Amino acid sequence: MHVVAEHGDRCDWVQNALAGPVAVWIDGQRFDATARMRPDLAPYRVWGAMRGRVVVAFAKWLAHEPKVVELQLSETITI
Repeated sequence: MHVVAEHGDRCDWVQNALAGPVAVWIDGQRFDATARMRPDLAPYRVWGAMRGRVVVAFAKWLAHEPKVVELQLSETITI
């Protein structure tokens, strides 16, 4: 799973995610995950694959140094 940090890898939530395991909630279920930066992925390609076009457009408008963060879930799920 990929998310875009609109303000780069210096923002608090990215630093917290990189520092240790995180919990991800999907459809009311909790999953453990680890985070890592993905400088090889273009933020605009990740945004292009996302649903919720209005939210994506707003995020792009706010973005300053967008970076991709990969969340590796501890188990495989089907969404």
